[in-house]
Amino acid sequence: MVTAVIGAGLAGLTVARQLAAAGRAVRVFERSRGFGGRLATRRTDTAAFDHGAQYFTVQSEVFRDTVAGWREAGLVLPWSARFVEIGAEGTTPARESIRYVAVPGMSCLGRTLAEGLNVMTQSRVVALTPTGDSWRITLDNGETYPADSLVLAVPAPQAMTLLEGVHRFATLLGKVQYASCWSVMLQAEEGLDPGWDGAFVCDGGPLSWLANNRSKPGRNGAPSWVAHASPAWSDAHRSHAQDWVAQTLLRAARELLGGTPLMLESVHRWLYARVSHPLGEPYLWDEMLRLGVCGDGMIGERVESAFLSGHQLAERMLQG
Repeated sequence: MVTAVIGAGLAGLTVARQLAAAGRAVRVFERSRGFGGRLATRRTDTAAFDHGAQYFTVQSEVFRDTVAGWREAGLVLPWSARFVEIGAEGTTPARESIRYVAVPGMSCLGRTLAEGLNVMTQSRVVALTPTGDSWRITLDNGETYPADSLVLAVPAPQAMTLLEGVHRFATLLGKVQYASCWSVMLQAEEGLDPGWDGAFVCDGGPLSWLANNRSKPGRNGAPSWVAHASPAWSDAHRSHAQDWVAQTLLRAARELLGGTPLMLESVHRWLYARVSHPLGEPYLWDEMLRLGVCGDGMIGERVESAFLSGHQLAERMLQG
């Protein structure tokens, strides 16, 4: 029996690894070249930028145990930095929390979790067809693959499109809502120190986050900063030209850093960056058709939410 997992983000890789560890045959389809979804790192000739998820925290016992294993293997480390909140009234220390990052870049976590798995990258699934007691998966190049069980671990709108007219889960997934996020990657002069390393911004401007990426453990290269626009601003300007967005956010970052010269390296739009309205269930599972859906859209936007959704779905599948 073969289980097909669509999506090599944290939820999909978690499902795939648990099933494979139990002896199940698994094939993962990923539309992009890399792994980990928003656990992403953009590298240039001189620097690296974690332009998606900036860090993750731990709340549940099962995720705490998993992160402990990652930490023992040297895959993640705490980001012990100076965090502040910047508001209209000024700058204040941020709430204390243990924030973890993958080393030496956030994308290393997905790449490590994919090791040993049968993952087909740059493989975009365009159709799912139930065929009696199994599934047929069709890629955009016309290739087809059979599967006895099927897991969709992609953003809810993408899963809904694949299941439209195929399964009732499409209607449920239509309830999940996301906010987008514009992310800009910036280079600064050596020695820049505003007195903090990461800032949660709520001053009424376009930014919600600005951080010194090189302050994370295991980073080197040229000084690199990452700025994220707020969900409201990103959604209001989701169709604007990248150049305009980049220059607007560059100016906002310069202002927060006291007019410090910054050089724009790149800009990226995360269409499904934050879950603004989750489904409220940890996963979906149809035992008869052997069809499951998981991801952060099920229970929340946190990295841990994606892990827990995939973990709990895998546990359910292994019961059958």
